[in-house]
Amino acid sequence: MANVHINPQVITDMAALVLGKQIGQGFMRNMSKNLTPEFAKKSYKIGDTCQFYKAYRFEGTSGVVYKKQRVVDVFGSATVDQMAGVHFQWGIVEKTLEVREAMELYVEPVVAAIRGKLAPAAALYCTQNAFNSAGTPGVAPTGPLTYLTAKDILVELGMDEEVLPNLVVNRRMSSAFVNGTTAFYNPMNVISSQLKKGEITDNLMGANIFRDQSCPVVTNGVFSGTPLVNGLQSAEGGNNATMMLNTDGWGSGATTLNPNTKFTIGSATSATVGGVNSVHPQTRQDTGRQQVISVLQDISDTTGAINMLVAPALTPSGQHQNVTGPAVDNAIITVIGTSGQSMQQGVMMNKDSFGFLSVPLQKMPEAGVQCYVSTDPESGFSLMHTMGSNGADPNTGMSINHRWDTLYGFYKNLPETACVIQA
Repeated sequence: MANVHINPQVITDMAALVLGKQIGQGFMRNMSKNLTPEFAKKSYKIGDTCQFYKAYRFEGTSGVVYKKQRVVDVFGSATVDQMAGVHFQWGIVEKTLEVREAMELYVEPVVAAIRGKLAPAAALYCTQNAFNSAGTPGVAPTGPLTYLTAKDILVELGMDEEVLPNLVVNRRMSSAFVNGTTAFYNPMNVISSQLKKGEITDNLMGANIFRDQSCPVVTNGVFSGTPLVNGLQSAEGGNNATMMLNTDGWGSGATTLNPNTKFTIGSATSATVGGVNSVHPQTRQDTGRQQVISVLQDISDTTGAINMLVAPALTPSGQHQNVTGPAVDNAIITVIGTSGQSMQQGVMMNKDSFGFLSVPLQKMPEAGVQCYVSTDPESGFSLMHTMGSNGADPNTGMSINHRWDTLYGFYKNLPETACVIQA
């Protein structure tokens, strides 16, 4: 086949298509794209936000008496505020390539580099924003119990038992499970298959299993002392809201919390008995498990007293009830994991736990610059390819500056239906 001039728009289309298909093995593949059609109506700037409705949630009543309750609109928000890209020079001579050569030399490496930015960002977002936790930090699960516990938690929080959640683990977690189940006799075909492949099977323990090396290794906050809740506290909005939680008792000048920090709240007399437990969203019944609370911002303390932004909001009554009661004064706070601990994390989640957006960038090139935008129709992934001559090059006009950029964002839809797997 004779060499042909590769049209820049064709190359952009190919890159968007390939990236859309390879965007993420475990995390991004299992994030909702429901908002993509709305955002794709026009091009966007960095930081643009849209709001979307969440399902109404009502309280059941007893008896024949009419008991009116407010219809509360609940909104989520999605912001496209992150960019990933690849920038390089491509000479005029190199443009005379066959399609296969262009794919191998330029398109596939571009896709790999951008995917290498997007996939870890999605993984970290999911683990930091999941409202639940199972397993022991620093210890990869060697059997089914941790994963079964994660599904127990999600069912207790309203997930249909027939739904198969998506479990994302990395190679180390997979290997720990395979090795830990070698003594099992059944199911024989599964055990045999795992040993032959050297990895956990794709469907097991009531979950669809994905292996993804994007699973993050995070560092826990640094803390000491005996942290306590400072005053009786609750807030409206439940799982759809955040709140400021006032605390004290931390080691003065020795505490730095971050979005990897999760904790539970016990009673004023026990860290493990009583306290703030989660409830089933329909029945409002106590699950018997303490609600996991996530720190949302980096915070450094110098006094031992910390007012921190957390999620979810602790709502003990009403339409959005998510806990058994408020956080009481001097209730004991227990951080999951040890101070400054490095932790590997996977996640069990539903398709609607989190969402991913990739939207067209606004074409605002300078004079003499060409700009091409392509969106993969299946995944909704959008990519912009900008070209311009390099005036600083001694052979001006023979070398072209290329930018490949994507504008994207993540959003929380139903974070209560996701559970971090500590490892």
